Amino acid sequence: MSELGEAPRLRFRRVMAAPPARLFALWTQPESIRKWFGGQDIQVEKVALDLQPGGAYSITVRGEEGDSVIFGRFLAVDPPVRLVYTWTLEGEMGATPETTVTVEFRKLGAGTELLLEHGPFPVPQVRSLHEQGWVNCFDALERILEAVEPAGP
Repeated sequence: MSELGEAPRLRFRRVMAAPPARLFALWTQPESIRKWFGGQDIQVEKVALDLQPGGAYSITVRGEEGDSVIFGRFLAVDPPVRLVYTWTLEGEMGATPETTVTVEFRKLGAGTELLLEHGPFPVPQVRSLHEQGWVNCFDALERILEAVEPAGP
């Protein structure tokens, strides 16, 4: 679910059936990122990351349009509760100015409340594309968790 009130930023909240440490690991380990990033429509070709403040990351993806790279630097790394990083997209999917992504993993009962904020987006069309991309990512994360960690009675 996204809250579209304060454009030009995207804000999402999902409750997921896994502890914060599990979600933080899925978000920060290259092999895990390859499984969920972009959802079903995007193939992750390569992931490189230096998980520390100031460390760089890049994710090379392939979609219908061709290859693109998402890259930036980590601004804050606080396992397992918070990540903040810059985000720039270049390639066949288009080019975007640098934005910032903040992800929080808050313990909620047996699960985690995942909060994500991404922006600012000066162009509404670019914001809409990112909104759909994050929805696809969250859906893929939930499929992974359901396959690995079955729900209790």
